Amino acid sequence: MKMPWTEKSGLEKAVAIFATITVVSLGLCGVNFALFFTVAARSGLDNPFFVSGYLELFGIIIGIGGLIVVAILALFKSIFSSRKKHETTKLFSNDNEEQ
Repeated sequence: MKMPWTEKSGLEKAVAIFATITVVSLGLCGVNFALFFTVAARSGLDNPFFVSGYLELFGIIIGIGGLIVVAILALFKSIFSSRKKHETTKLFSNDNEEQ
């Protein structure tokens, strides 16, 4: 299986990693939710699914927070790199002005 961040660099790699963390945490949270209600009906509220639920919630927060930070960094990068690219250039050479 090919990892989604193997051929990426910089912000692309960060987006791939944070998106993977978020998707995996959301999926495990759904599984934990289903297992919690099937087990909680039998055993009460003291079960090991609470700990994994907090870890999944932490993973979701880290993943979404990381995606927001990367989006802000990409926005700043595009703003500051566009200033360098849009320098004034002459469309015609000075030869045309003389004629």
